[in-house]
Amino acid sequence: MKHLQLIGRIIYALPFIMFGFGHLTNASMMAGMVPSYFPFAIFWVYISGLGFLAAAIALLINKYASLATLLVGVVLLIFAVLVHAVGMGDQQMGQMHIAMFMKDFALAGAAFFISATLKAQGK
Repeated sequence: MKHLQLIGRIIYALPFIMFGFGHLTNASMMAGMVPSYFPFAIFWVYISGLGFLAAAIALLINKYASLATLLVGVVLLIFAVLVHAVGMGDQQMGQMHIAMFMKDFALAGAAFFISATLKAQGK
């Protein structure tokens, strides 16, 4: 069972490594997705990218992993509601926002489940 938990943590962490590097390497493009009512869009892109990388590292080394996944879940729900739910009505990008909303919503749910499981294990 421990091997399965390790594999699950690794599989769950890998996309967040990619998301983190994506935010850091494509920050100006991604800043366009930040709602206009948020000042300093590029700042939020960099902060979320660093947060995704930190959460992935926490999961991989299994230190502060419960807190990291809890925070990732909160960030993903914020993205789902403030970015993707709002963008669903866009004529050109609506379908992409629906898919991204569902992805963020599902990953947030998994993050909360993982966080609670790790907390119960004392990690």
